[in-house]
Amino acid sequence: MKLFYKRQLQTEDWVEGVAFDTKDCLLRGQTLSKHFSSFCDLEGFAECCNRLNGSWRAVLNRPCGVYLAVDHRTTYSLYYRLVGGELFVSDNGFDLLLPQETTVCPDWEEEVFFSRWGFTSFSNTLHPHIKRVEAGCAVCISSSGEEFVSRYDTGFCLLPEKKLLDYNSAKREVAQAIDKAMERMCRVVEGEHLLLPLTGGRDSRMIAVALKLNGIQEVECFSYGRDCSIPDAVKAGVVARRLGFPHRFLSSLPPEYGESSYTEDPEAMRFLRYVSGLGSGYFFAEYYPALLLSQENEGRLPTVLPGHNGDILGGDNLFYSIFLRAANKAEFIRFLSRHESGNRLLSRQENRLLLSRLESIIATYPEGLDTVEYFEMFRNREIAAKYYINSSRSWQYFGFPVWMPFLDRDLINLMHSLPLEYRWCKRLYEEVTDEYFRRCDVSLPSDTRSLELFNRFEARLKRRIRPFLSSWLLRRNRLWKGDCIGFDLLMKGRILEQVKAETHYRPTTANGLSFAWWLLSLQNGRALL
Repeated sequence: MKLFYKRQLQTEDWVEGVAFDTKDCLLRGQTLSKHFSSFCDLEGFAECCNRLNGSWRAVLNRPCGVYLAVDHRTTYSLYYRLVGGELFVSDNGFDLLLPQETTVCPDWEEEVFFSRWGFTSFSNTLHPHIKRVEAGCAVCISSSGEEFVSRYDTGFCLLPEKKLLDYNSAKREVAQAIDKAMERMCRVVEGEHLLLPLTGGRDSRMIAVALKLNGIQEVECFSYGRDCSIPDAVKAGVVARRLGFPHRFLSSLPPEYGESSYTEDPEAMRFLRYVSGLGSGYFFAEYYPALLLSQENEGRLPTVLPGHNGDILGGDNLFYSIFLRAANKAEFIRFLSRHESGNRLLSRQENRLLLSRLESIIATYPEGLDTVEYFEMFRNREIAAKYYINSSRSWQYFGFPVWMPFLDRDLINLMHSLPLEYRWCKRLYEEVTDEYFRRCDVSLPSDTRSLELFNRFEARLKRRIRPFLSSWLLRRNRLWKGDCIGFDLLMKGRILEQVKAETHYRPTTANGLSFAWWLLSLQNGRALL
C-alpha cells in the first residue's frame, strides 16, 4: 500500500514528539523512533504506545500494513483516508479533502452531535470518508485496506490500591506525583526560553511555582483577554511579580476587526482549519496573542506551557451531585446530555438522536464503572481529548513547541483512582496546591476553596431549586455570560447574523454559536476558501 503523509509519498517511519518511557528516560527524535522498532503486530504496537508518557504521534509503514497512533490526549493529532489502494495521512483532516470537494457535509447524526458538543463521536470526522485516530488508540490499516484498532489507554487507568489510602497519605502521594510531573517538564524544557500563559487560577500558577522552585529563570509570563482589567490578568500580574518573573498583558481582540470579525481574515481562517482539523470546533481566544508572540520571536520559538487539565484532575465538576443520583446508566446518559448548559436548543427528535449516540459511546467504556467514573472517563476521553486540547493547538499552529505537565499519565491515573470524597469539589487538589502557594508567597485573597463555596447556604439553595428549573436553564440565552475574551465583539456581528439567517440552530452559548457557524461555513464552503 502506498502511504502519503501530508501529500508526500512516505517510505520511512514518521515519529514526532517528546515522551518518557517506563524507566523515565526522556525520548525525542531518534530515541523516540527507536522505541517503535521492535513490534510485530498491532498488539505489540499498542504495548509500545502504552509504555509512553508524553506528547507524540507515530506513522509506521510495514509490509503487513500501516500503523498509526497518538498519545493519550491527542496533543498531536492524526487523520487518515483511504483512496483506492492508497492511504493518505495528515495531522489535519482538511489536508485530506480531494480537489473537487469544495464543501463538507456531515451526516445528520454527526451534525447534531457536533452542534451540541463541539466535536465528533468515535473516530468520525465531519467528512464521512475521513477518520481520525482517537486518543489512546493504535490503528493498523492492512495492505488490503482493513482497519483494526487497539485502545491502549481508556482515558485513565484505575489503580485499586489507591482507593485504600487514607487522606493524608493520598495528599503526600499527589504532591509527589505533581513534583514528578513538574520535574519531567523541567527536563523537557531544559535550556529553552519559556512562555507561560498565566491566569489567576491554580494550574498555571502551579507551573510558575514549579519553575521557580526548580531554578528556571528564562520565563516570560503573559495574560490575555478583552482588556487588562479582567480579574485573571490582575491576579496573574501579582503572582508573576512575587515570583520575580516578567509579566505583560496581550489583547485577544485584533484591532482591525469590524463587523465581519475573523470571517474575512484569510490567516485567521487558516488558523481555524488547523485547530478544527475536521474533528472539532475551533478555539479563537489564543489566536491574536499567539500571532503577536510569534512575530516577536524570530528563529527558534520559545516553548509554551499551558496550564491544561489541572481542574479536571482535581475533580472540578464533581459537585454535580445530579450524576451521583442517577439510578442507572440510562438516567446517567440523560443527565449527561444536559451537561455544560447544552450549548443549543434541540428538537425532540434531535434529543433522541443525541441520547442514542451518547449511549453508543458509553457502551464502549469498560464494564463495572460507577456513575462518576463513567462521567470522568467521558470528560477525559471525549471532551478533553477532542475539544479542550484545541487550546494547545492554537500555539502549535504558529510553530511553538508545547508541553502540558498536568497531562502526565501517572498523575492522571493516581488522581482518578483516589476515593471520590477526597476529590469532591477539588478538595485534595486545592489543599495540595495551597501548600505550594503559601511556600512561595503566591496565595491570593480570592483562593476560596470550592468545598467552602459548595457548602454555603446560597449554593445549597441553588442545588435544591436547580432540578425543577432544568428545562428553563437549557433554554435560556447565555451567549456572552462570563465573557472575558471579547466574544461579543468578535461574534455579535456577521457570525451571529449568518447563523440566525441561514440555519435552524438556536445556540444558547458562545461555544454553541461557534459550532453552528463552523458547520454552516463548512456546508456552504466559506471555511474552505
